[in-house]
Amino acid sequence: MPFIRRTFSTTLLVILALPSLLFSQSISRIGNSPYPSTATPDTLYMVNTNTLTQTQEFTVVTLQGLLARVKPQIMVNLGATDYILDLSRRYGVTYDSTYFNDFNGLLTHFKPRIAGYILCNSADSSVNAAISICAISGGIAVNAADTATMDSIGISQIYSTIGRGEVWSFDTFQASYSKRIISIQEPSKCTFLSDYTIFAGAFSFYDFPSNVAPLSFFANEQVNSAVFGWSLENELVTTTSEHGLHVHASDFSSNLSTYSNFNIPQQHQVNHTSDTILRPGVHTVCFVMTDGDNIQWMGGGFENVSNWYGNPHRGEINLGWTISPALAELAPTQMKYIYDTAANNPNGKDGFIAAPSGMGYSYPDVFSVPDSGAAITSRMMQKADLSIVNVIANSYSVAELIPYAAQPNIDAIFYYTYQDNYWGANGYTTCINGKPVIAARYNLVQPDYSTYSLAAAIDTMPKNPYSDEGYSLVAVNVWSSTVDSVIKCVQMLDSNVRVVTPEAFVKLYMAGNNCIATGLTSINTSNGVTVYNQPNPSTDHMDIVYTLPTDSRVEAVLYDEYGHEVQSLFSNYSNSGTHTEPVDTHNLSAGLYFYTLRGDYFSITRKCLIIR
Repeated sequence: MPFIRRTFSTTLLVILALPSLLFSQSISRIGNSPYPSTATPDTLYMVNTNTLTQTQEFTVVTLQGLLARVKPQIMVNLGATDYILDLSRRYGVTYDSTYFNDFNGLLTHFKPRIAGYILCNSADSSVNAAISICAISGGIAVNAADTATMDSIGISQIYSTIGRGEVWSFDTFQASYSKRIISIQEPSKCTFLSDYTIFAGAFSFYDFPSNVAPLSFFANEQVNSAVFGWSLENELVTTTSEHGLHVHASDFSSNLSTYSNFNIPQQHQVNHTSDTILRPGVHTVCFVMTDGDNIQWMGGGFENVSNWYGNPHRGEINLGWTISPALAELAPTQMKYIYDTAANNPNGKDGFIAAPSGMGYSYPDVFSVPDSGAAITSRMMQKADLSIVNVIANSYSVAELIPYAAQPNIDAIFYYTYQDNYWGANGYTTCINGKPVIAARYNLVQPDYSTYSLAAAIDTMPKNPYSDEGYSLVAVNVWSSTVDSVIKCVQMLDSNVRVVTPEAFVKLYMAGNNCIATGLTSINTSNGVTVYNQPNPSTDHMDIVYTLPTDSRVEAVLYDEYGHEVQSLFSNYSNSGTHTEPVDTHNLSAGLYFYTLRGDYFSITRKCLIIR
């Protein structure tokens, strides 16, 4: 279709200056943060989406994202009333209702900021193509039903994506898309998330995992970037982890482009103090609510629904909650609201831990850049005032958690297995680098456990705080269980069962079980040293080959997949240069092992597989 009034290339030249405005110096971000920022709003035009058609609402949220690339101007009233009012009460935001029910008036008011419109069909992939090029073109996305309105206002069509899909938009404008944010969104949900996608200048698509194109989409992103939206859970998280990306479940998120532009440099939980005196003859339990990585839930529904944080009985027991550390930058006022309204009384406290698997949802067993992924998680956890990280993986291998344990802001790891309803490791505990790794022993979810059967199971556990078996971590599935479910379960427990917050749980476990370092770390401070093992896999023999830039003491220690030391492999003093050390493996059982090569100025951990 021919261009109208102005060429797309002309618009592109005018608007390409906008990305340079992102990452405003006045809004704090951690090092290497993928989340853009521009300016904090003081006035927001409130728009009542209940009076709009679906296509009009979509156009409004694309306008919202476009404006936010300079400074947020719009708030749509899609629930989350507590958060919206909080901006006025505590952050000085003024809400302007001039265009509350006036679609035409809103567009007319912001017409000078709109380069034109991109014609699309929100029922097919052309809508994602349009969303993707809104930021590049400076335009808004419009369906055919609203083109007459655009003409009457004087907003011209600058492009059409009708008949063109996501692959076309990626191939055509790949170089212009954000390399830190990418969105995966079903066309029927286009009224959600689109504002943030456009604000970030990100590419949007949905056709996953039905074809291979998304692999090139993900490969276009830098490692430790963020994936917004949702698709098939296991397939999505596995694939993105293999590309070193963190997922944010957000396919029903709204107003993210606005919330992400408030500045709270450091979050603070209400309480970090609990009774952590060991008591003999008790079993210690920690209940942790799941799914805090779900950005859309935390951003609307979580805070005021009686099933969860809005429960009037919250505070009657000690309870753990998962929360995404990324909220410290994606929605800092929402995170502060949650923290500030946490229960903190003698009967019960709310305690928060980092949701799976830290920075975003990922599987550490397949994450392509584990060390840098854990490092950015640690930095974001510090900003979010979190010290315990909840990790989900497809298989139970403690060695995959080494990078987390090496981080200064991570004190403990709560471990779940995805394939086994989170409790497949059955409460297994160990320590890495002096930090406890505690696997879920139970999951409060049907048909695994009801409140009654879970209470009965916990009551049978040993009452010994000096034993690993004296502690039970319980994952509470929030889609099938509620705060009331947990309270009912706690009320049925024996009097010698102690229910505590996550932080108290970790401190008690540490005090009772003398958690010390296994010696297995993965700081991987190479300082010019290279090391590899061959053959890999091996059977009866392998060689460890390493190259030193300068002379050093060198030792190698072998560990099993759970981080337990198996044997010392060698220890010597080596000159600079390449060295080969033979290792006899014929007595080792088949399986996955790790070895750490250490010296005066380096420590490197590598995998080795023994087969029979």
